[in-house]
Amino acid sequence: KVVMPFRSVLFRSQKRYAGLFDESERLLTQWGLWERRNDLVKNLSYGEQRQTELVMALASKPKILLLDEPTSGLSGAESVSFVDLIRKAKQDITVVIVEHHMDVIFDLADFISVLHYGKVIAEGTKEEIVTNAKVKEVYLGEDPEEDASTN
Repeated sequence: KVVMPFRSVLFRSQKRYAGLFDESERLLTQWGLWERRNDLVKNLSYGEQRQTELVMALASKPKILLLDEPTSGLSGAESVSFVDLIRKAKQDITVVIVEHHMDVIFDLADFISVLHYGKVIAEGTKEEIVTNAKVKEVYLGEDPEEDASTN
């Protein structure tokens, strides 16, 4: 008889992680990365790397996902795709986004808080933020005085 001291450890590991392969396949397929499953992350495009990071975060099944400048460094097309992924993710979990690109925020957010030098200057829906005089002045580059004089 051959002694196999690690046999139980090996079989226990396989049983413990058996469901992870199925879950990985499901996530990669759901998020459009299945075809790239055998590629090293360093060989993916920057957009695909960011997508992989998002999928890894979602794999932990968070209740809240915090994204800081999620479209930073992405091309226009990559940004559009990434915003679509975030939109899909926010159907199942709460997503908090810190973003300076107002078009991204307006596209994704149900509720917006606008900060200026660490202080909240406005809160509300997209429509409320777009019409807020302080936000126009600080972030959208519009002078509320000029708007009043042209009407």
